[in-house]
Amino acid sequence: MEQWVWEQKLPGTGFTIDAFSYGAIEGCSAYFLSHFHSDHYGGLTSKFTAGPIYCSKVTANLVKSQLRVDAEYIKELPMETPIEVQGVTVTLIGMLVKVLYCGLVLINVLDANHCPALLPFHTAHPVLQNTRLKSVYLDTTYCDARYAFPNQQLVLEVVQQFILDVVVKGRKLEEVVAGESAGRNMMRQFLEMGGGGASSVLNLLGVGVAERGSCLCRDLHDWKRASVQELSIMFLLMSLAKALNCKVFAETAKRRILSQLEDEELDSMITTNPLDAAVHVIKIGQLNKEFLETKLNSVASKYARIIAIRPTGWTHHPRAAPAKPGQQSDEPAGFTLQSIKPTRLAHNIHVIPIPYSEHSSFTELKAFVKALNVEQIIPTVNISKHEMMKGMFDSWRSEG
Repeated sequence: MEQWVWEQKLPGTGFTIDAFSYGAIEGCSAYFLSHFHSDHYGGLTSKFTAGPIYCSKVTANLVKSQLRVDAEYIKELPMETPIEVQGVTVTLIGMLVKVLYCGLVLINVLDANHCPALLPFHTAHPVLQNTRLKSVYLDTTYCDARYAFPNQQLVLEVVQQFILDVVVKGRKLEEVVAGESAGRNMMRQFLEMGGGGASSVLNLLGVGVAERGSCLCRDLHDWKRASVQELSIMFLLMSLAKALNCKVFAETAKRRILSQLEDEELDSMITTNPLDAAVHVIKIGQLNKEFLETKLNSVASKYARIIAIRPTGWTHHPRAAPAKPGQQSDEPAGFTLQSIKPTRLAHNIHVIPIPYSEHSSFTELKAFVKALNVEQIIPTVNISKHEMMKGMFDSWRSEG
């Protein structure tokens, strides 16, 4: 355990990163939380009193409301703004198009003539260009060549095409994933339906979405639910709602969480009336036959079936291990309508797993590391495999 704690300490400071599983850490004067994912805040509870927790405002909102940590210990840091923390200059840099969690912490641990230390968690940022880095703390959730899952934007486009094929065009789900409508342009399909305005879509479907993933829909009386993997799948949720020009419904507790993301566009999509929404947010644990049948019965006056879309990086089927080291391809996997493998829970309920995660894939991690000018890379997830990953990082940097 001591070795693991060491890996999460920032050398030359009293700072630790995502190190909440060890109780009060000797010598730690500031606990940094990178983002609100359970594998990063694990161990953090309402009983935490070990010291100040530094994080982004959105992460702070969630830590206070969901984990009930005393606000006395939570220190919000502004985004993109240098600020001094215990004599060290810290800059939180958003790694996503919209800042959902703090994606990066830039910390000058030495004087101005030395290299900064860096905590990146998702993708590159312009501030990294032409910068010599002392240390990089990397989110290595998917640092395994088997998890070179498809490009996130590609997955979004295919899911949108699937929804429009089945919902707007009214095609049979089985035919769509079998390739009957593969390659059709989404906008052409929409226009063929006489679309272009909200009414033509909303008269044809109802869609619901879940907290960690699931989207429900079909033609005149169809409901599809897109299960959203934790909160980082907000972009998928919004993408579906936009594609269908519809509202989003969530129970009171989930609406409270979504409101704390402080995203005006998402807030404008939320409704408190489930019959007004085509997208519903539920819990990942509710993606089962019993719950979905109950849900469908509760909206039977408007919807006739459920298609549950479950997005998570763990949905990706890893490639087989190579016969010899070095033979494993790290190219991102492809993803088409034919990649979708529905699971039928009942005649009118299907679950659609899709490989989608806000965590960087193996391919993205490799590209990120190769683009850096860095002295040391330290993994923050699966750190028991530190030596194996160190060899991998060294190999990537030699290629770059």
